Amino acid sequence: MCCNRLLYTGFLAFTLLVLPGVCYGGDDFAISSEVAAIEHPASSPSGKYILHVMAARNSKPVALFFEIRAKNGELVFRSTDLFYAHHMTYFLWDNADRVWVYSGDVGTFFWEQKGGEWKKYSYVDEDVAAPLFLKEKRPRRHSF
Repeated sequence: MCCNRLLYTGFLAFTLLVLPGVCYGGDDFAISSEVAAIEHPASSPSGKYILHVMAARNSKPVALFFEIRAKNGELVFRSTDLFYAHHMTYFLWDNADRVWVYSGDVGTFFWEQKGGEWKKYSYVDEDVAAPLFLKEKRPRRHSF
């Protein structure tokens, strides 16, 4: 029992402390202000919102989701989509205050506020240019 608890604690520490840096492309999120990660929220270009990346509780493998909060901390939107941390995953803003998520597992999506609601779109189905960060990090998947 003691060994199982120790293994679980070690796995949990690795998952929450080491894996996010790997999944977000190493130090990329530290250099790019538009990219968010666990314990590293990112402000929208307009300054109206803050993007927070969260780990879903009791999820195995570890799954991530995001929240959009107002500058005062009030919850504006919480994603119901989960993205598994063991795949390359980026959470970021574009210049139009859209939230983008790239997942090596399920693709690229963005959320845009329209009429007071945040709506999800699939990048491959829309005629919207991907943020420069995604074009640089994943050029084969984000050409326009």
